[in-house]
Amino acid sequence: MRVLVVEDDEDLAFAIGTALRGAGLSVDEAGSLDVADQLLFVNGYDCAVFDRMLPDGDA
Repeated sequence: MRVLVVEDDEDLAFAIGTALRGAGLSVDEAGSLDVADQLLFVNGYDCAVFDRMLPDGDA
């Protein structure tokens, strides 16, 4: 399963990504909606975990 984590807090994104990878998932991380849009356009994800309040807009 491939997961996109969208979180601007680098420490929190790292912790979430580490936990998901530990569960055997493939994880990409984006620190903004702009980067998330780019990744979503290029890659297919089974799931996405979004921070509700990001610097460049709300998810």
